[in-house]
Amino acid sequence: MAFSDSYAWAGTALLLLELFHFGMQRKLYDQRTRLFILLLCTSLLICISSIVLTRRILAGCVAEPLAQGMAAITYFAQLAMPYLLFRMNFQFARKSSHFSIRLAAALFAGSSLAALSNPWTEIISYPGQDGLLHVGKGYPFFVWGLIAFYLADVWSLALLRGDVKQRHRIALTEVYLVLIGGMLIQNVFRIRLVVGFAAALAMAVLYVTVQSPYAYIDFTTHVFNADYFNYWIWERFSVGKPTFLLVVRLSALERIRTIYGTDSELSQQVAKKLWEISEGHQVFRVRYGKYAVFSDTAEEHQQVLQRVTELFSREIELPGRTLYCPAVLVDIEHTETVCHGSIPEMMCYVRFLLSQASNQNTLQIVHDTQQQRDRFRYEQTIQQYLNQAIEQDLFEVWYQPIWSVSEQKFVGLEALSRLYHPKLGWINPELFIRLAVKNGQIFTLMPQQLHKVCRFLQEHPTELNDIRDVKINLSPAELTKKGYCAQLIDIIRSYGLSPEKFQFEVTETDATEYTREVERCIQVLQQAGIRLCLDDFGSGYANLSRILRLPFQVIKMDRSLLQGICENKNSAAIYHSVVDTLHNIGYQIVSEGSNSEITSASKVNPATMPPKSFFLSIIMANSLPKSIVSSSLSMFSPFAV
Repeated sequence: MAFSDSYAWAGTALLLLELFHFGMQRKLYDQRTRLFILLLCTSLLICISSIVLTRRILAGCVAEPLAQGMAAITYFAQLAMPYLLFRMNFQFARKSSHFSIRLAAALFAGSSLAALSNPWTEIISYPGQDGLLHVGKGYPFFVWGLIAFYLADVWSLALLRGDVKQRHRIALTEVYLVLIGGMLIQNVFRIRLVVGFAAALAMAVLYVTVQSPYAYIDFTTHVFNADYFNYWIWERFSVGKPTFLLVVRLSALERIRTIYGTDSELSQQVAKKLWEISEGHQVFRVRYGKYAVFSDTAEEHQQVLQRVTELFSREIELPGRTLYCPAVLVDIEHTETVCHGSIPEMMCYVRFLLSQASNQNTLQIVHDTQQQRDRFRYEQTIQQYLNQAIEQDLFEVWYQPIWSVSEQKFVGLEALSRLYHPKLGWINPELFIRLAVKNGQIFTLMPQQLHKVCRFLQEHPTELNDIRDVKINLSPAELTKKGYCAQLIDIIRSYGLSPEKFQFEVTETDATEYTREVERCIQVLQQAGIRLCLDDFGSGYANLSRILRLPFQVIKMDRSLLQGICENKNSAAIYHSVVDTLHNIGYQIVSEGSNSEITSASKVNPATMPPKSFFLSIIMANSLPKSIVSSSLSMFSPFAV
């Protein structure tokens, strides 16, 4: 019983099956996979050396060099297991601890030297006169030291638990329990070969749970998935390897799915072509309709870029049909340098470059240039400043007056948020609003600004007697957050103001994305008496029939519709026709981008505007009531919408 090799044979068969199955799958190119292969080979070495050792013992040849060599190899392989697993812990955590790894390597090297020198020192085991293998003086230290090494692995995993996914933690814990259990069973019952079987069983657990290539393959396209992308790029950045990135975003995938009912065939074909184009087969599907292709050298990267450009310059052949699939290509060289080895920064930069592409259904290539990097750094700086600006309430409110053509006076205001950076100057409102919406800061910024508007109205009732309402812009995110609109209404009422004094604006582009959540929010606003204004009408793709179904009372014409109406009779006729139609339906009309003769800066005269219309006017501070100017000078500025 003590020297039966049945467990070792079973472990060997299991390990060979794992190696065969692993080798038949798509190859993974990373350090963690290499560690796993080493663990498989080490486990196999334990089993094979144990079988050979058992055969020599049964033959009464325990003292011969082969038996002693196999014993030393078995001890060495057993020591290698916890060391390799210790290294794997940090790979799963995506962390690099040079001190811990070097300390573990030193302990492994010292203990390995003792194990490999055992044929001469006989410190762990020695051949007896009875033809059996006996334990040496150092054997207890070897066993308990090995168990201590495994426990150290468990402790390191516990320390890294915040960085290791739950399924990875569970799998690694099971592996350690199996290996420690195998060591204890072997030494309690003297079944020396059970360790090899325990190692094979542990590798099976590791393979099935977290290390199977299936876990890192996208099932739709059969290229690598986003999880493997994140790990792979982290590993590249951690060692500073040159990394050339090409991101492919399929622009018309949603439209194709709408027309044909599915886009799986196209996604599969695109992934297949990218895999064939990539010489290193480093292709990842990072998101729906978005792929990443990596190259190791600049020459390979340029070849891949050229081939991918050719791919999307023509129709893609599918079973039974061909499709033209426009795409946006983002080309970044030396990603590890551009993004300073940071994956979040790299992803932000990729999203930034993708945002630079237009909405045209054509092939577009966005290159990584110094200008693009400077713009990205600028946005990052603004993003960081936003936190400070919101915390310290540094945003200002500027007011753009609204002129009534029929009444020949100012009847409304539009409240506009403005932000000044101490080094960069005035920040483009479109930029900081977009960033605030993206990061959820708009839910803090908007209430802050609304408080300022309410205080302004409360403090200047006489000067603002003719002002019927104040317009405030709302983003789509604000219209979809539960309870947010009710919060804004409560702020207005807390100043003793009527909600009917306010209009909330929604852009045409946002209105086309009218959803049930938006509808609920709008109902809350309307029930409180707040009117809704459709902003930038004519700038998007919404048709008139759709607009008529939306609950707007005021429509603001985009400035593009005003261009050339004084010089071009056709443009003027079209403009008047649209305005008359909307008037007859019952909408109030506001035209933006106009300068009145008050400032002597416009070619558009209020007299040429349709009756009962309004327009936003650029007005200088000295044209306002002195009492208002003196108390809130910064709030009024010649700043166009």
